[in-house]
Amino acid sequence: MSRSLIWGSSLLLAFFMMVAAPVHKANAQPGVSVSFQTFYDALSPHGQWIDDPENGYVWSPRGVGSDFRPYYSGGNWAMTDYGNTWVSDYPWGWAPFHYGRWAYSPFYGWLWVPGTTWGPAWVHWRGGGGNYGWAPMGPGVNININIGGGGYYPQSNWWTFVPCNRIYHRGGYGRYWRGANYNNTYINNTTIINNTYVYNNNTYITGPRRREVERTTGQRVNVYNVRNDNTPGRSRIDGRNLNVYRPEVRQDRSADMRPQNVVRAERGNRDMNNTVRSTGDLNTERNIRSNGQQQGISNTRDRQAETSRMRQQPAAQVQHERADRDRDSRMTQQQQRDVQMQQERTSRERESRMVQQRRDMQVQQERSGREMQALQQQRDAQVQQRRVQQQRAAEQRAQQQQQIESRRQQRFEQPQQQQRVYDRGGSSNQRVQRSQPQQPTQNMSRGSGENTGRRR
Repeated sequence: MSRSLIWGSSLLLAFFMMVAAPVHKANAQPGVSVSFQTFYDALSPHGQWIDDPENGYVWSPRGVGSDFRPYYSGGNWAMTDYGNTWVSDYPWGWAPFHYGRWAYSPFYGWLWVPGTTWGPAWVHWRGGGGNYGWAPMGPGVNININIGGGGYYPQSNWWTFVPCNRIYHRGGYGRYWRGANYNNTYINNTTIINNTYVYNNNTYITGPRRREVERTTGQRVNVYNVRNDNTPGRSRIDGRNLNVYRPEVRQDRSADMRPQNVVRAERGNRDMNNTVRSTGDLNTERNIRSNGQQQGISNTRDRQAETSRMRQQPAAQVQHERADRDRDSRMTQQQQRDVQMQQERTSRERESRMVQQRRDMQVQQERSGREMQALQQQRDAQVQQRRVQQQRAAEQRAQQQQQIESRRQQRFEQPQQQQRVYDRGGSSNQRVQRSQPQQPTQNMSRGSGENTGRRR
């Protein structure tokens, strides 16, 4: 009886706190307004609606695998003008990751509790030791709660931790998250990130800021602009824009609004009811403590209530935790095999590169040898050509010298020959004159007499 009164007073105080909290709602898509019936109709093909006595209609996704975790499976983080925004690959991801809250049931798994306020993501953040971590917000948790400072404490196995330089990895986080068994170690080595961002009088949870991520990782962080998409579906990154469908959800809930196919959670199944309700109760009680409103609830009673709930955990939850540990162990072994395969692949690639480099060096040396040989042959040919040219030039000079000597000899011998000819010619004339008689003189005398007689 006293416990019921405590829960009732806690819920009432939490309601007044949420109403009085000065938090602005996120801007949904202007001009597009839908009701809860849109959630019921759009998500029915992708999962099962469950009528939970504590939270109303909650939704369980279908076809996501046994290792499904919200804000871990089928998507990645992207930095936008609203801060860190979850980009889901699921066609139904526009709703459960941006509206409402998530809770875990050992019987049903992860369950989505619908909400009316759009946000880039509804998670808590931690950072430190070279890692970033995030965990889904539970039902009834809002951004006014100071996480870890006397307020809401997400369960340790809800957290996902990855190296800082892998926070925006688009290939999934399975290779970088070591598993829930290591979460306590990460939690002890990280601190809470309570960064919020006010944009157009609206407050958003941002997680690590862009400058902080760039300073921590040494890498440039791309910032995308959130743009409205007109049809429901998966979010799309187009250049510098992130297209999302984010309609404004009306808060009116009429009795006619309900899923077509719904499963009622049996009261005898305490697994889901205890899990979902205990999350809300624990959140409410810790919210009261964080605001200094004890209302007769002491810290001792809170610890007793938590201890009692821990002792009353059903066997199914223990079995589920054992299955989680087995799965984490298998994932660790698979990761080790992946690392070994990666090392072997890297070693083979390194050996292949070394062989290729040796081949390239050998080819280069052979090419260089051929080039040097061709160059030497070219130089020898040039030397031989110069020798031939020099030899021809020497022969030409010798011929010219011989011609000059011949001309000189000719010029020296020509006067002597002329003199000899002259000398021969004079002697002949004399001999001719001696041998001829003096007839010409007589003739001349005779002629002279005749000429004299005539003149007479």
